[in-house]
Amino acid sequence: MVCGNPQSVKTTALETVLALLLYNIHIIRRCYESFFVHIFSRRAKMSLNIVIFGNLFYILTVILITHSWPGFVFGTSLDPITLQDFSWRLIICSAVFIYAMYHQYQSHRILANLRLNKSGQVTSEGYFPPSGGYFELVSSPHMLFECLIYISLLGILWENKSLLAVTILVVVNQCKFAHESHLWYKENFPNYPVNRRAIIPFLI
Repeated sequence: MVCGNPQSVKTTALETVLALLLYNIHIIRRCYESFFVHIFSRRAKMSLNIVIFGNLFYILTVILITHSWPGFVFGTSLDPITLQDFSWRLIICSAVFIYAMYHQYQSHRILANLRLNKSGQVTSEGYFPPSGGYFELVSSPHMLFECLIYISLLGILWENKSLLAVTILVVVNQCKFAHESHLWYKENFPNYPVNRRAIIPFLI
């Protein structure tokens, strides 16, 4: 009902299970970061619309991943997962997904550590220019890796046009916010590195 009709099979069982596994690890990690890594300012507020959209986004993306899976399309039956379905495309896209997920986590740790002292206690709720890791190249590497996560997911489910729309939404959204963050850093920190880009190293 959510995905509409007519529906057709566009992914193999292996592609869908692999995408679901990786995406659920990503969701669990983001939840962990929200509770145990990020240090939110008590003065900062988030719109209720953003909270609702954020939760719906993850739920609906899972639905879009599964909606063209054999067995979920009306009139089809579940296909077994076979080793014949493995390909270099799946291996490379999975590796990029894991790499991006790991470095997004590292970027979030760097941002959180800006508000901690050496003993791990929160000493500030202010904003400071980050450094280290991919922050040496771009102002928002966590947003760069968010884009890579969805691009690699699309690479796994490359015939899923619904996921293409989700990926475009994520990339446009992350580039917009990364650009705004980059301008804010430059405006508020006079010694901000001039060679650092907003989201894509050496380009944007």
